Amino acid sequence: MITVVANKAQSRPPEKKSGQMRVIASERWHTWRKARTRFPIAAWSYFHRYEGTVAEYARYEAANMTMVMPGPEQYDNAASTGLDIMLGAFQPLHEDRALLEKAVEFPALGDDRVIAYSLKDEPLVEDYPALAEAVSYLYENDRRGAIPIIDFRPNWSVPYERWNMTYETYFERFLDEVHPCVLLNCHYPVMRDGTTRPVYYANIEYFRRKALEYDIGLMGFVLVTAHRFPGNPNIDYRAPSESDLRWMAYTYLAYGAQGLWYYNWRISRDDRFMTSIVDGETGEPTEFYEPVARLNEEILAIGPTLLKLRSTGVYHTGEMVPVGTTRYYDGYVNAIRGWAGDDFIIGAFEIRDDPGDNSIFLMIVNKRHAAGTAPRDLRTKAAFRVYPNYPTVECLTPGAGGVYSFNRSGDTCRIEIDGGQGLLLRFGK
Repeated sequence: MITVVANKAQSRPPEKKSGQMRVIASERWHTWRKARTRFPIAAWSYFHRYEGTVAEYARYEAANMTMVMPGPEQYDNAASTGLDIMLGAFQPLHEDRALLEKAVEFPALGDDRVIAYSLKDEPLVEDYPALAEAVSYLYENDRRGAIPIIDFRPNWSVPYERWNMTYETYFERFLDEVHPCVLLNCHYPVMRDGTTRPVYYANIEYFRRKALEYDIGLMGFVLVTAHRFPGNPNIDYRAPSESDLRWMAYTYLAYGAQGLWYYNWRISRDDRFMTSIVDGETGEPTEFYEPVARLNEEILAIGPTLLKLRSTGVYHTGEMVPVGTTRYYDGYVNAIRGWAGDDFIIGAFEIRDDPGDNSIFLMIVNKRHAAGTAPRDLRTKAAFRVYPNYPTVECLTPGAGGVYSFNRSGDTCRIEIDGGQGLLLRFGK
């Protein structure tokens, strides 16, 4: 039996079946995306470890979260707040068919609060066969239009010497064997020594490219929890500043993410885990609660637009650009020219669902962020000119005069943006 499982883990699905599943995964994602009225925002929560009262879920919802993973016995408490529900939190649904079938049937066939199933945290290759069967079962039997969600390891965590394969092999086998309909990138970049992990952007670039190639969704994690694993220098993260939080969130949005997760809503403090959005012991808000709630409020305001967009390019400005990224040059975005301003990400988009709308959208992000530094202290400027065939320029991000300023005089636009902040602009003909 062990030999059979091992062989199965190494085998590849028949080409015809793989092609069919790829189409099914893409269709499931876009059906799900179009059905969302709110931008998907969740926090890794460990609710199953706590009481999970209505009041606690209401506090979660008041932080402008939209999706939650309740413990099975807490479903009614979570649903009563209007949150969208992910079933299967910390249950091995992919390993237990009876549990999986129960999740698909629970709580009711027509319950539109259930929008996702949480299947596995950072799978190994040997998990792929069971995950593939579970994903296939969900695509075939779930009638709510819910999606399976599986978060994936970052690129720094798969050394060839230990895994006997490259990160690319590990990841692309996941795509071709499991057939996820959304990629959830779990990469924490803010290190305790004040640096930013240098391979962070390359990891997001890779996820974005594969999401577009397979025509599926992309989501990403924003780190709140300072944590360390003694003896492992790769896992030693600082508590983020507000500029860190905004930079992580808006970077993912500039790369086309259509869902965000925070790590962590609540976790008990010990020698490894130090911070969370609410206190691990009392459940009361910490210093992170209000900044996260404000950030989420901004994102929800532009969320309906973000869910309609398709990423067409991501560019970095300045003398030095991160490894694996593309430097911006005039001509890369049809609507603008004469860019002046360093340390920005320019994410370009088109409308996906309306071929008659030829607007261009840009998510412009100030990349400057730092430990213990307020966003205002990292404020920086940029300017560009707009081509005359795009007479309409709209700033869609709320909060003008606070986290940013935007003005246009003739064909010239000038912006000033706080550290880590993003700005969504629409250019219309």
